[in-house]
Amino acid sequence: MLFLIPLRVVQHVDVYWRLPLWLHAGVACGVTHLLLGLQFGWKFSRSLAPATLFALLALPIPSVLESALVQGLTHQVVTLSTATLPYLGYAVEVAGNSLIVKGEILDVAEGCSGIRSFQSSAMAALCLGELLRLSLFRRLALIALALALAIACNAGRIVILALVELPELGQS
Repeated sequence: MLFLIPLRVVQHVDVYWRLPLWLHAGVACGVTHLLLGLQFGWKFSRSLAPATLFALLALPIPSVLESALVQGLTHQVVTLSTATLPYLGYAVEVAGNSLIVKGEILDVAEGCSGIRSFQSSAMAALCLGELLRLSLFRRLALIALALALAIACNAGRIVILALVELPELGQS
């Protein structure tokens, strides 16, 4: 527990550095499960692991993992949006994370990647999986569904924004 004091100091110095935050959460969860295991038995402590995982999902994702996820999700959202807009009458070109429609550039920012949607959907999937006592396979399937839903909804948002931003371009 004395390990938490320097962690708290470092957390106050740089609130955006995620390593101390994850170490703090790891120590708190580890000590909690240790005390629960000693007091009520290890089986009881293990039974609360999904709740611990659920709580850990509220933490910001480590920067390296978040950057990779954001890039991957943004690529998927741009790809799905690019595939959808021609069906609505817009000729689309892709340039990195931007859509080019009749010379107009629509940037797909990192905020449109769906990372927050995925994180909240994953939390909802884990909550539903625990509530319904689903098997591990079904819980993982729910998380995969949450990922697909986040991509689809954010691609839909990009398509709607393109339609709202570009009505004066007309149909191609």
